[in-house]
Amino acid sequence: MTKRRRSTVLAVKDGRYLLVQEKGDSHYSLPGGGVEPGEPTLLAAVRELHEETRLKVSQIRYIGDIDGSWAYHFVFLAEVYGEVRLQRKEISAYRWWDGRESAAVPLQGHVRGALALLNKPTFIK
Repeated sequence: MTKRRRSTVLAVKDGRYLLVQEKGDSHYSLPGGGVEPGEPTLLAAVRELHEETRLKVSQIRYIGDIDGSWAYHFVFLAEVYGEVRLQRKEISAYRWWDGRESAAVPLQGHVRGALALLNKPTFIK
């Protein structure tokens, strides 16, 4: 089975990360979505974030990959601005998360994987 290519965004605002909950899912994930054929992964990240939340990006950079069970994630760290306005076709809820209360927040596996990329010795803040 070929894994889906997905651009995933660790969106940060006021020191908190944006989590989204897809319709019918009880766990939170990171904004993002499929990379179109020929589309650069960075552009896919910005496009998907805006389509899902209407947030705008002030800074963005690639921080690494995650080889997930159903998708290969190209992960970007983005500082964002604006107010969240959910695209209700796919996303049912959102929350800003400080990264500490993980036991109380049901998370998809790629969320922890993306946060782990921030702690890699090769990542420069």
